[in-house]
Amino acid sequence: MESASTVSPLTSLTPELKTAVQEDTFSRLRNIIGANVTTRYASLSFSLADFRQAIVDKNIDKDETVVDDFCDLIPLTHYGSYHPFITKFLDRPCKLSEVEDLLAPGLPTFICVSSSTSSNEPKHFPKYPRIWMTGPVIAAPPETGMIVTIFSLGYKDVLEVVTDSGEIAHKIPVSPGSVWYWRTYRNWSVETDATRMGTVRKCAVDQSLSRMVAFEQFIQFQTMLFHGQRA
Repeated sequence: MESASTVSPLTSLTPELKTAVQEDTFSRLRNIIGANVTTRYASLSFSLADFRQAIVDKNIDKDETVVDDFCDLIPLTHYGSYHPFITKFLDRPCKLSEVEDLLAPGLPTFICVSSSTSSNEPKHFPKYPRIWMTGPVIAAPPETGMIVTIFSLGYKDVLEVVTDSGEIAHKIPVSPGSVWYWRTYRNWSVETDATRMGTVRKCAVDQSLSRMVAFEQFIQFQTMLFHGQRA
């Protein structure tokens, strides 16, 4: 017998709720399409050729048939569809004119690298800023004790994006996905690592000095007790 606090999953939606969910989903999809339709991938990818032709004269923000075109004309893609574009980030030098607005507007904040479990070569996944980034999902602590979450903030490399004149325009860390997630959630950029580590070192030094002073006071106290006992 289910308790009063048990929440059972829905097996169906009312017509009104189904319509509301569908409209919201389609609206979000149109927003994503509108934001990315002018990127280099959307403009040049062979996979999107039929879709580009279908929406050439349509108002993406208002024309609801754009979503139908998206669902009907864009095939299921895989990493190979994006690989020719992603490799531009791995070119040396990595030129701003070649990678800006490549897969999404602007430049990625991180390039995540896979662990190479499915192939000999790691896969790279550019991660662009997300306005809908949420906090980490952490299991609730037990009634007694605590849960300690251990993670790394280390990165494998820092990609320098340069202008045609050779000036560094942007730096993009290359790291595992978990590093990207935690750094993004904490808003910890690699540029501020030195300052942050300086603060950590200062705290560590202060703590060490405090321990040394306390130890010296302890020795002095023990010495006084020793001489007092001998007297």
